[in-house]
Amino acid sequence: MEAIQTQMCKTPNGWKAETVVDFAEWQILTITTRKNGLSNRLLSTATVSTTLESGLTSYVMCYGFGKGDFSATLLDCSVPRATEKAIRAQHQIALASLDKIKADAVRHYAEQARLAAAEGREATAN
Repeated sequence: MEAIQTQMCKTPNGWKAETVVDFAEWQILTITTRKNGLSNRLLSTATVSTTLESGLTSYVMCYGFGKGDFSATLLDCSVPRATEKAIRAQHQIALASLDKIKADAVRHYAEQARLAAAEGREATAN
């Protein structure tokens, strides 16, 4: 099993937990738990981004069309206070689903590849 390291840090909006794991060549999967800035809720999300040759990270957003990079809301919970302890506990719950999250991301990119291949066949048929 791969070693998983979580970084905890205090931000202007409160505590944040972040875990980064290798996903695919040039891609990383990031699990983040933080206070939602608009409410007193804890939000845990998963995103896949690409590390460019320059070392910068790229994330393609495409709302509702399935063409962007993988993104999922894992947990969205109400808490009395977004303490370090609460953030850490929810983050551990989110990480317990890491294998499922990876499988969902693999399906996301497989579906993109399938749709791209189908679009290519349609273009050559016309």
